[in-house]
Amino acid sequence: MACRIVASVRPAGCEELLAAAVRARADGADLLELRADAAGAEFDRWLECVPRLPLPTIVTVRPRTHGGEFSGPEAERLRSLARATRVAAWIDVEAETAAENAAFPGRARRIVSHHDWNGTPDDLEPRLAALVARHPDAVVKLAATARSLEDVTRIVRAQRRAATAGASVACFALGEIGSPTRHLAGCLGATLVYGAIAGHEPTAPGQVDVATLAQVDRVGLQTTEWSAAAVIGDPIGHSLSPRLHGRLYAIDRLPRALVPIRAADLAAALRLCDALGITGAAITLPHKEAATALAVGPIPGSPWPPSGGATNTLIRAADGWRAANSDVIGLAAAIDAAPAAALARVRHALLLGAGGAARSALFVLRQRGIAVTVTARRAAAAAALAGEFGAATAPWAARADVGHDLLINATPVGMAPRVDDSPFPAAALRRATLVLDLVYRPRRTRLLQDAAAAGALPLEGVTMFVAQALAQHACFTGRAASPAAAAAARAEIEAALAVTAPPLR
Repeated sequence: MACRIVASVRPAGCEELLAAAVRARADGADLLELRADAAGAEFDRWLECVPRLPLPTIVTVRPRTHGGEFSGPEAERLRSLARATRVAAWIDVEAETAAENAAFPGRARRIVSHHDWNGTPDDLEPRLAALVARHPDAVVKLAATARSLEDVTRIVRAQRRAATAGASVACFALGEIGSPTRHLAGCLGATLVYGAIAGHEPTAPGQVDVATLAQVDRVGLQTTEWSAAAVIGDPIGHSLSPRLHGRLYAIDRLPRALVPIRAADLAAALRLCDALGITGAAITLPHKEAATALAVGPIPGSPWPPSGGATNTLIRAADGWRAANSDVIGLAAAIDAAPAAALARVRHALLLGAGGAARSALFVLRQRGIAVTVTARRAAAAAALAGEFGAATAPWAARADVGHDLLINATPVGMAPRVDDSPFPAAALRRATLVLDLVYRPRRTRLLQDAAAAGALPLEGVTMFVAQALAQHACFTGRAASPAAAAAARAEIEAALAVTAPPLR
């Protein structure tokens, strides 16, 4: 059975409910959950709206004791649910409350839910199995708060085992680190997945917006036979990798999805990948050097160690994870986007940063015979990186005094949400120099805007981002994206970045 997308909303009234339902349907939802916990005296009026809604509706009246807003007597809540069964397609009843086994008059189907807001219980799987045994004709929903990636891994395994046994279940890890359980709900065999509606507050922590679930992840099409990849980093919410890869998969009709994983510990993230069945991973900051250390060797056809010593692509093999660095492809594309005459004048580059992205940039620059000065807030890291490639160093405080024809920002400074920050003094930017910012969100960073105002030549990081992703796609799938998919993916990213891209003057 296909996983159905539930748009969950806690409206202020009937008009807002109807507008939310219309938006949810347009975004790709299959069902609407009406969180009527706080409806109060308006409850019956809300129920009158339900038959007019464009989506089959789940009515939920969750008590405060189970994380909701209903604070009245339990008998009153039961009467409300009984009335809801006459117009709703589904009702949600909480396990271990009087509603769990109450007899209701209508034909609405039941979702029996259990929420743990404090953590992930040690008896997660026995608890899920007991609920399924008590309610074989209902959908059993179990949501637990994930305090670690290990918690997410346990929830994923519980979902997989229950689905394999034929149970109709929906297990989720609450919180941001639990979002993979939503993005890949169909791949994991979940019956339902809950999402937020644009313009409305999520009704549970970690909910993904409905449009992403339907249009990027294609959850409704996912099956347990699909393949999956991940993008792993910390932070990860800014990443547009899922949108880009999702568009590539959709245009070329590949049964694949790519999920973001926020992880401070790369090894823990890769263990979660094992549970999720993920076969490839895009690695972003701060894990590009750690990924090289965890890899067992190169992806076939790639050098070892990876170009520049950093890894941004991992592929699962029988003996472990194998590595490559498509960043060098992206960096070369970004540099080559400069006017040929300006590029021909480049003799010396100033590189800001000493992490994995800086390592890749330094590799590309030295391959081209360009002299490089490395500067970073971590002076020791800058010295160590420069020493590997025969580059010079300069103190971070003196970076504005270093002569250069090309300036590359390989730090996260200027990345959303701190879009007004710049890693280089505006007054020190010089006319006709090339300025490449590897930050792509926002598309036109403060550094690039300052560069344009100074008469320098700004180069956007989005070029690198798209080029390296297309190379990753070939690693993940074993085939290059079609020209139509590549063009659509770039257009998707440019559209996503347009709202944060003021013109460069």
